[in-house]
Amino acid sequence: MHHEPLLIPLLFETPGGSVAFADRRENFGPVVGAMQEGRTEASIYRFIEAVFELQSGSAETEAAAPMWRDNARTIALEFGSAEPPLPMTCAALSDAKMPTLVVQGAMTFPAFSIMSEKLVHCLPKATMDGVDHDGPYRRQDDLAKMISGFLAVVGTK
Repeated sequence: MHHEPLLIPLLFETPGGSVAFADRRENFGPVVGAMQEGRTEASIYRFIEAVFELQSGSAETEAAAPMWRDNARTIALEFGSAEPPLPMTCAALSDAKMPTLVVQGAMTFPAFSIMSEKLVHCLPKATMDGVDHDGPYRRQDDLAKMISGFLAVVGTK
């Protein structure tokens, strides 16, 4: 199950993908600034605000703030890696032998939507209405129903 998978190579092989990527990256300035200043906890909150389209300074008041704070050390992996992304093509993904569910928020960012739409050529997909990238956080019950429905169709062992 993938929720708006971050598959940057698929984004760049799609018309409009470079523009969508640049648009998303533009919102991460506060994240990078906090990282450069050594404010790791602040950087994770700015990251959540950028990805979930929250008002600046509001991530600290969300119910999941303690979890995000506990995972702040991982933010450097997203922005500090010198490693290029793994090569990923739709052809390689089409070799998958198991059914896969791809879910996206109906109001998500173009970059996330493009990657999900590109992936749908190889894999099944579902859409969560009324949410953006924060769908699993905001609408946990809806996501659980999608996963349960998917498992009912493909069966479990």
